Parts: sequence; structure tokens; C-alpha cells
Amino acid sequence: MTRFAPRALVLAMCALPVALQAAEAKTSPVKSNDFSYNYAQLGYVMQDWDGAFDVDAIDAQLSMAIDEHLFLRGQFQVFDGDFDVGFVDADTDGWLLGAGVGFNTPLADDLDLVVTGDLVHIKYENDGYRVFGVRVANVDDDDTGIRLTGGVRMRATQELELAGGVYLNDVGPQDDIGLFGDALLHLNDQFDVGAGVKLGGDLTEFGVFGRYNF
Repeated sequence: MTRFAPRALVLAMCALPVALQAAEAKTSPVKSNDFSYNYAQLGYVMQDWDGAFDVDAIDAQLSMAIDEHLFLRGQFQVFDGDFDVGFVDADTDGWLLGAGVGFNTPLADDLDLVVTGDLVHIKYENDGYRVFGVRVANVDDDDTGIRLTGGVRMRATQELELAGGVYLNDVGPQDDIGLFGDALLHLNDQFDVGAGVKLGGDLTEFGVFGRYNF
């Protein structure tokens, strides 16, 4: 699989603290928008990668605030699908484990800047490549890399939140850069339901989820 240039990743990581400090300095007049960054989330995700790596996944996420601007993140995902290119096809299954940190700060009333960075490990197994229906070989693979996002979180109404931005994915079947968007509907103080989409150069992803705020 192709890789992003290491120098570009290093420069991006070095520039991140400067951008965050600048954003915080500009947004200091707004004290807090009271968005919840303490929650457990469970959802269903459909991923379609160019190159015919298509999977369905059960996705669990955890977020825990450690102060007014920083929060820890965790993710565990199990998936099943297929790899199908030309005359070659294979059943695929595996899992993904991620952990990282996020930064949030108000930009205006009901609008937060949110930046996240995760270290992610993915492992998947192709259960026997088949060519014209004849099994050729089993293939196992794993990869460790980073995933970065930057965007905004907005309270559209008291019941509805919207979020969106850009992501960089440097782990998995293919490296990718694209856009993401989420909608979150508040059922009550503790329970939310939502949906999300990612549209990148190689990835198209749709998902739905339930969230418990604590």
C-alpha cells in the first residue's frame, strides 16, 4: 500500500500545537459551549474503499475529558466484508484498535473548534484468495499508523448538533484524505443518536450510532 511522505506528517504534527495556540488566543472571549466530550458510543459502519475493499463494521468509541480543552479517545472496531478486483476475490474480516487525544476550544457561541489525533492498529485476514472461483492462498496483514481530523462542532438547535471538517488517514487498506460530517440528535440529557459520513479520495463511509453521555 502507498504511504504518505514521513516528512509531511512530521511537519503537520509540528504545526499542530502552533495552530491550536493561535486558535485558543483568538477564541478566549467565549468561555464554554458546554458540549459533552464524555461519552460511550456504539454504531454500525459501511466502508467502500476504491480497490474493492468493502466491509461492514461494528464500531465502539469512548471519549473522556481531562480538562476544559483536552479529551482522551479510544476506539475498537470489528469488521467483515470482501475484496474483489477483476477475477480475484476474497472474504475479509478483522479488527481495529485506536487511541488518541483531542483538543477543543470555542470559536463563537455554539461553535467549537475540534482537532483529534489517534494512533491506530488494524489487522485483517483474507480468507483465501480465489481466481475464477479457485482458492489460491490465505493472506493476513496488519498495519499501524495515524489518523488526524480537524473541524468544527456546532449546536444548530437545542436538539441538533452538526459537525464537519477534514481527515487524514494513514492506516488500513489505503491512505486517504477527505471530508467528514456528522449529525447528532439529543433524545435527552444522557442519550443521543446520530449519523456520519466520510468522503475521500479512496474511501466512502456511512454510519449510524447511539451515544450515552456520562
